[in-house]
Amino acid sequence: MIVAAKNNVPVILMPRQFDLKEHRSEHQKGMAKMFSYRKGVYIANTKEELFSFLNDYNKLQPLVENETEEKNAIKFFRKRNL
Repeated sequence: MIVAAKNNVPVILMPRQFDLKEHRSEHQKGMAKMFSYRKGVYIANTKEELFSFLNDYNKLQPLVENETEEKNAIKFFRKRNL
């Protein structure tokens, strides 16, 4: 996330899913939901959503758009050890 903030690019997250036996709990979905409220973070819950985001990558809004947003985003992610 910090790398995305420093490079002014969007972030696409695809949390592993318990019901597909990819993980032992749904904690990644919870973390993804927390980040989904941030500008420039896109959550793909299916491979179709992932492919859609990748196909439209150049149209996605970046995580940050200026130096102030970059500093705030980095502070936010470092505080959460991300």
